Amino acid sequence: MYDVAIIGCGVIGAAAAYALSRYDNKVVILEAENDVADCTTKANSAILHAGYDPAPGTRMARLNVRGVALAKEICAKLDVSYKQCGSLVLALDEKELPHLQHLFENGTANGVPDMKILSREETLAMEPNLSEKVCGALWAPSAAIVNPWEYALAMTEVAVRNGVELRRSCKVTNAEAIEGGYRLTVPGGTVETRCVINAAGIWADKVHSMVEPANFHIIPTRGEYYLLDKSEGTRVSHVIFQCPNALGKGVLVAPTVHGNLIVGPNAEPVKGNDTSCTSSGLEFVKATAQRSVPSINFGESIRSFAGVRANLDVDDFIIGEEPEAPGWIDLAGMKSPGLSAAPAVAVKDTIKIANDGAVVQTPDRAALFAVQTPQCFCRNLYWKALEAVQGEKVHLVTDDCSLFELTGRPVQLTQGDYANLKITTREDLPRPAQRKETEMRIGHGYDVHRLVEQRKLILGGVEIPFEKGLLGHSDADVLTHAVMDAVLGAAALGDIGQHFPDNDPEYAGADSLKLACRVAQILKEHGWRIENIDATLLCQRPKLAPHIPAMRANLAAAFGLPVEAVSVKATTEEHLGFTGEGLGIAAHAVALIEAV
Repeated sequence: MYDVAIIGCGVIGAAAAYALSRYDNKVVILEAENDVADCTTKANSAILHAGYDPAPGTRMARLNVRGVALAKEICAKLDVSYKQCGSLVLALDEKELPHLQHLFENGTANGVPDMKILSREETLAMEPNLSEKVCGALWAPSAAIVNPWEYALAMTEVAVRNGVELRRSCKVTNAEAIEGGYRLTVPGGTVETRCVINAAGIWADKVHSMVEPANFHIIPTRGEYYLLDKSEGTRVSHVIFQCPNALGKGVLVAPTVHGNLIVGPNAEPVKGNDTSCTSSGLEFVKATAQRSVPSINFGESIRSFAGVRANLDVDDFIIGEEPEAPGWIDLAGMKSPGLSAAPAVAVKDTIKIANDGAVVQTPDRAALFAVQTPQCFCRNLYWKALEAVQGEKVHLVTDDCSLFELTGRPVQLTQGDYANLKITTREDLPRPAQRKETEMRIGHGYDVHRLVEQRKLILGGVEIPFEKGLLGHSDADVLTHAVMDAVLGAAALGDIGQHFPDNDPEYAGADSLKLACRVAQILKEHGWRIENIDATLLCQRPKLAPHIPAMRANLAAAFGLPVEAVSVKATTEEHLGFTGEGLGIAAHAVALIEAV
């Protein structure tokens, strides 16, 4: 029998599996489609919303803001394409300005950081291609863009690597309560499990009804989109919204992590997973988007697509245990901002309130928080709190927070990190599998190429004007070669000669940066993430300093790193040796990698 069966492997199911895989549980994912993230997750706006839109106090509000912060950490840890570009909500009429203030107050109550209401001039300075009708905007810098499919896949991959079983093309057709859990009917047999997590997306109400009548109703709602060529990708640099309406956040215009432009969606109730595009829907999207950004060239559209999201007949997420079916947990109605909220689970365990061993209440997990130690407080206030708590009250102190609570002082929660280990009991000690996740290695790479005439000089993907270039089978980019060898060496995966032989015609004149991208993928496939790179070029001539920023940017892009994680230096050798005599250029590199 499994401990947990997760029905559905969109981003919500993937996030649940990712969280559960940290623990010693027997977990299975049952996905009806042939691949993960094959429905709503792969066809949405790809936006991590800041969290100013949901009503304060709702699960949606709490999990949105927390989820965005967690997503940033997860994407960095799992090497998922991500960019924190921020969002602008436009007022295109003076009458809409009060709504911006409303959203600002919402966001403040929800804990959205660093918001600001901008004037017309400030807004157009940030985005000069916006409509001249802009009267102002709400700026939310914490919003981000991501590749949703890659995001869900990465979390699923880690879960599977940690022991979670994934069954694809495994639709659950029936569920029945049995002693100690549930029996789920799937193709070819049954699955028995102690606990079920219902993350079935637009079918969550139907799946729930297999065990108990659902007290919620999913309204599948189709959204249609344009995806435009990279030639339009710089039309805007932030996510552009219009003031929301009853149908949702409206038609957005946004860059993608791959450099394209996405425009959409509309909102139309449909039956089931109807992802067909309509001429009327696409025309609506086009006309509405041009209210925000009139200059969009829709002639550069490379495809149109549609996705279906799980709207609810109640204005909040459904998260919790079914009262009449112990161990059956619904994660349902995760419409926008479902992608943003996905990783934010208040506590991993279901909490019970008991009296003499008998359960009397199951609190809503969305209102519960697991608080880590150490906790941070002002030293002077801490001493005052210690002095104030005397007598019987002392026995009520369980942590630093509770000390302050007993004195009536306010306590503000902030996002923690599960990497911050609290060791209180034996179970808190890292298991071998956990220790493997923090394994780190260092690799060194070295390469040298001769300088000759009638060759381009390419270093770090930058073509440098010079009378000579480096001789080699590929483009002879000695810097990139040294970095690739450092990365491969750290993971004990050979060298570039093994992976890209210099006698293979396929690599004749090859762009070394493209080979570096393949090396980065090889590292990822073997369970490693690159932390940082440090390289040194040995070159008498030409002067390389003006070109180093571009080299760093190219290497960072190839290996999926922020630029600040890539260092490139250049030095002469005072006319000593073959490099000092100008006969060639050499490069050393070191790389630090970490097990994922």
